[in-house]
Amino acid sequence: MGKKSKKTKLKSKGILGKAHKSEVIEEIQTEFHYEVGHFVVVKKGVPDPDYNIEIGGWRGKIYDIESAADPVLSIEWDHETQRKMGASMIKACEKDDLDHTKMSLLASEVEPEMPAEKEDKNRILLKTMTQETYMLARIHYDLFDKEKIQLIFSKLRCMAYDIEGRWVWLYEDEAKKLKFEGSYYEIPKERRPIVLGSFYSKKDDETYLNVNSFDRAKKAVTFFDKYIPRTVAMVTDIEVVNKIFDYSDGNLPKHEDYFDKEPIKIKDTEKTMNELENIASSIENPSERLEIALTHMENSAKEHLPEVERFPIHFYEDGIMGLDGSLKMRETIALQHWSGNKDYTFYDLMQEIIPKMPPLKMK
Repeated sequence: MGKKSKKTKLKSKGILGKAHKSEVIEEIQTEFHYEVGHFVVVKKGVPDPDYNIEIGGWRGKIYDIESAADPVLSIEWDHETQRKMGASMIKACEKDDLDHTKMSLLASEVEPEMPAEKEDKNRILLKTMTQETYMLARIHYDLFDKEKIQLIFSKLRCMAYDIEGRWVWLYEDEAKKLKFEGSYYEIPKERRPIVLGSFYSKKDDETYLNVNSFDRAKKAVTFFDKYIPRTVAMVTDIEVVNKIFDYSDGNLPKHEDYFDKEPIKIKDTEKTMNELENIASSIENPSERLEIALTHMENSAKEHLPEVERFPIHFYEDGIMGLDGSLKMRETIALQHWSGNKDYTFYDLMQEIIPKMPPLKMK
């Protein structure tokens, strides 16, 4: 934000030309200890260079530094700062062809953010605008009729096609009935409608939906099943990031950073169970067979979840309860890891759940 006018303003403050950069590096590093990747907070009273609005307290991450007596820092604002920006400012930036997520400021206009390791006790959990824990998920569909699904989306008032070549799922009209931890009316009016998810179709026979919480993923499966005939598309599996984010992580995590790097192999639980059954079937003694099965299951439960995981949904066979349970358990484990219990696994979770389960009633 403020790219054109900011450059003019900086020149008036005595920024050195490129030919002089090498002469001031040591001096700059002595006075300003900033590097690319550092987090900074704008000092109180500092105005936006374009609209003269005070931006004290805005927080972001340095992605470029122009050496000078008072270095120019290129800053990308963090998620919380972007969330608090007024709609009027964002619209003004779009009108002036400026990027509202970034800004160039002088080093003297900001101050270092406290290192993340010193903030561990005061970390703030990253949440969505509807107050669910921010956890990335991607829902995959087999697509049988691309033209038909485009037609269906165009008739839904909660769907909109944008210039990025995606269909965005908006929290309004048909989707407004969905209930999240934070209500629709808790979202500031100027930020409505928020985007719940984004559909992409990079192949004619596949489409996927990116969402920012596990609760949205669960609700998306049932919501779109009402509107998309199974002759047009069918949900198949889901990719998830088994990780909790907080504001000290910096910029908003993106789906492509986790799901697009390399193909994620689908975890086939049914295949694993069949392999276990084959192993156990070779043992004649029933007690030994049961012991081997239980040992195998316990060892599997003690394994750490991968950061990125893909597994079948089985929505048409089992309904939404199977997915709901799988996602809730993964979110619980991720929260334990975020809280510092890094070794917490499915096994530990089950040790907590089983004693609380009601005893089976014998007929």
